[in-house]
Amino acid sequence: MTRSILLFLFSLLALAPVAVSAQEPADTFRVDEFVVTATRLPTPRRAVPAAVTVLRGEDLRAQGIHFVADALRPVPGASVVRSGSYGGLTTAFLRGGEGDYVQVLVDGVVLNDPGGAVDLGQLTTDNIDRIEIVRGPVSVLYGSDAVTGVIQILTTRAARGTRVEVGTDLGVGPRRNGDATLCPGYPATACPAGADLGTYTTRAWNAALSGGTGLLQYSLSASDFSTDGEYAFNNRYRNRSLSGRVGVGTEESSAAFTALHTDGLYHYPTDGAGRLDDRNVYRSSESLALGLEAGHFLSPRFEARAALAYHDGDYLTADDPDSAADTLGFYAFENAITVDRRKANLWGNAHLGGSTIATLGVEVEKQKGTDDFDSRSEYGAYQSAAANERSNRAVYAQLVAAPTSRLTATAGARTESNDRFGSFFTWRAGASARVAEQTTLRASAGTAFKEPTFFENYAEGFTVGNAALEPERSRSWEVGLEQDFLDGRVQLEGTWFDQRFRNLIQYDGNPAPNQPSYVNVGEASSRGLEMEARLAARNGGALSASWVHLSTEVLDAGLGTDALFQEGEPLIRRAPDRVNVVGSIPLGRRVKAGGALAVVSERPDLDFLDDFNGARVDLPGYSVLDLFSEVRLFERGTRDLSLRARVENVFDEDYQEIVNFPAAGRALSISLRAGTGF
Repeated sequence: MTRSILLFLFSLLALAPVAVSAQEPADTFRVDEFVVTATRLPTPRRAVPAAVTVLRGEDLRAQGIHFVADALRPVPGASVVRSGSYGGLTTAFLRGGEGDYVQVLVDGVVLNDPGGAVDLGQLTTDNIDRIEIVRGPVSVLYGSDAVTGVIQILTTRAARGTRVEVGTDLGVGPRRNGDATLCPGYPATACPAGADLGTYTTRAWNAALSGGTGLLQYSLSASDFSTDGEYAFNNRYRNRSLSGRVGVGTEESSAAFTALHTDGLYHYPTDGAGRLDDRNVYRSSESLALGLEAGHFLSPRFEARAALAYHDGDYLTADDPDSAADTLGFYAFENAITVDRRKANLWGNAHLGGSTIATLGVEVEKQKGTDDFDSRSEYGAYQSAAANERSNRAVYAQLVAAPTSRLTATAGARTESNDRFGSFFTWRAGASARVAEQTTLRASAGTAFKEPTFFENYAEGFTVGNAALEPERSRSWEVGLEQDFLDGRVQLEGTWFDQRFRNLIQYDGNPAPNQPSYVNVGEASSRGLEMEARLAARNGGALSASWVHLSTEVLDAGLGTDALFQEGEPLIRRAPDRVNVVGSIPLGRRVKAGGALAVVSERPDLDFLDDFNGARVDLPGYSVLDLFSEVRLFERGTRDLSLRARVENVFDEDYQEIVNFPAAGRALSISLRAGTGF
């Protein structure tokens, strides 16, 4: 830990002089950057009353980051955890909230399943222009799931001309686990020191086409990623992604169509406690997202917009007997789940004068889900099938007012009507004030909600759903201060936030006869401090650093039978302290290098290895340093060829994000990229 803190301080000191060097400025950082996710309107980032982080796709790819989940790790307030190797279920806890409290979108299309679940491990950084992360409640604009924030992926908006890029990647890393002959006591005891566990490889390719004519913009990308996995057996993973966007627009009218298809196949040998016990179980996940948005100015002061969104998820988990002797426990099953979300949104933006815009909109959503389960275990054959649907209807309004050039205020409200839980009202208000030339003060407060999952509403058999469940709800507030130095090339930002989560849905393992297994009980809080520093050097170097202190607590344990939710205890897998530093600097005209440091404190988790109900444990803190570089081998006109290298976990830190699921060790990846323009 001490070494990591010293590296953190050294990085700040090393890059500080570069910030004031008298070279030509590079477009690596813009104080007046516009964001759209926070208000659904192009708004200067400084005028948004909520904390916002923007990640540029070009920077992520230059760092060798292939998956969106890894891109989110340095975001202040975000805790990203993955269950094991590549392809394992990956969740983001934002500001201490649950993993299903974050709504994820691509160009306005919601990727969450009904009830909020989303696997971030399947999303790649291909064809991404930028990722906007809004921290805080945004249910007023986005409905359910936007409790602690929204992550929106915005696909490539091309400039004039046409560009083609292709690339290939190869990586290698050490395995963390072996089979029973090498690690007979795993995970109760670690693999023997010095055991030769072998290595795994990763392979990838991608191709992209983008272009524009002024009126027309288009982008298309395809990628394939595969690996034999970090475990010694049954750990193959393959991810295929296809993404595209076509947009047309004039000053009065615009329209855009977006499509994203991902297909992942993940083989995993572990059970829920982390035991290496299965040689052929796998999970496939296929996702299709389609979105169409159009708008037209009916008059100079009124714009009408409409959007249609469709998301379909198909998930299959299957486990056949390993052999003829595999007849104990839940040795064979197949579970196929499909979810379908269709949404129509119509809204109008009225420009009332100056910089004041009023928005009024209506939204209708239809959700469908099927669940087919077939078990052939020692407890007897069992089959079940369910098909359910529900609808949401909403009316929402927002006012963004800028009465002076130094003050921007926002206010909004939403009424949601659901087939199951009836009506729900949510609101949000905030203001951003420039109190001095380079000092901005902001504050906001609001409420949010998360609807139940299909399983919580409709489960049958051993678990009984509850159609009368109410949504989980939150109340939040935050205050922040931003201070600029050196004409905005150095920015310091601090945010204090406080959240209360109520009406939490809990599982009752022993309900009364004819009573459901899920009930609304329980309450928790999450509060903390986010400190950020951003530096943009005149020669193209950049540095961002953050420290987040988080405090979570269970205020009401509800049923009191769940080890996950005990009164007075913190919520699991949320680190009280987290430091992240990401920096890069040019080393001459053709070379750029940088690194990313993460320092994470001790945090609680549940170990199910010896206790079916889960025993509380504390996972040790860890420090991980990644290094990356890019060398432009050839540049002539619009043609270029570059070599990229990335070393993850440079010091080969042995740590776990989830108990009994070791994180990756030191790994090296090399990629070759070529591009040409027309």
